[in-house]
Amino acid sequence: MNKEVKHDPQEWRVQIGDSLNKARVFKNISLAEVSDYLKLRVNQIKDIEEGRWDSLPDAVFARGFIRNYAQMLEIEEDIQPLLDNALPNSNHLIKRNINVSHRIISNKKLPVWINILILLIIFMVVIFIWQKYSSNRTLKLDEAQLEQEITAPALQVGDINTKVIPLIENTASEVYDESSEISDNILYINAKYRTYLHVTDSSNKVLINQIVPGGSRHQFNGLPPYRIKIGYAIGSTVELNGKAYDVKANTNSKVANLTVP
Repeated sequence: MNKEVKHDPQEWRVQIGDSLNKARVFKNISLAEVSDYLKLRVNQIKDIEEGRWDSLPDAVFARGFIRNYAQMLEIEEDIQPLLDNALPNSNHLIKRNINVSHRIISNKKLPVWINILILLIIFMVVIFIWQKYSSNRTLKLDEAQLEQEITAPALQVGDINTKVIPLIENTASEVYDESSEISDNILYINAKYRTYLHVTDSSNKVLINQIVPGGSRHQFNGLPPYRIKIGYAIGSTVELNGKAYDVKANTNSKVANLTVP
């Protein structure tokens, strides 16, 4: 007779963390990039990958962080089934609370309409909490000055000319004049928000690989085509030889990957 083998939730957490670590290393993504994407500290990312989830918020939010991490690494379909085992209490948390409330009301023999009203109130409270959490997270992503401390990856710049130009909003009387710098194959990238920026040219030379400040303009003079990755691409622009390229069309989950021309 076969007996079902039950694993401790901690074993599933270690398995999930190991899968996330291997996928991250395989894709050559730094802990700092993950930290910037999830808005968690680097040491919290390490705890996730090592199965130590006590530093995360409660189980409902922990599921969200793990799911977003797996989505970033494109292994969400592999991780999702394991989350129910790693966080067994969170999957049925809402349902269990509703059942408990229903039993209490039934024992007191309250009218049916009161039962329905209480269930609706519980449902609305859950939706309100979730919307508030989602809204706060979106606002944090849109802030130009990120308050969270992160460890930036080591700067690796090739021997090709690169230049950072402060980005200021133009007025009718203040228009940036690039005529003195026009040259073939010059690439300009404007980063609206603080973001990770990685650029290589056709010879695979790394022109930049670092976190750049919001409101900064970057100039590169290399050999096209350029391969560009912008970790938080909202509002960013890319220009080559005076031609603007559509960053938004090449953006997935706020990360842009494009090759120009």
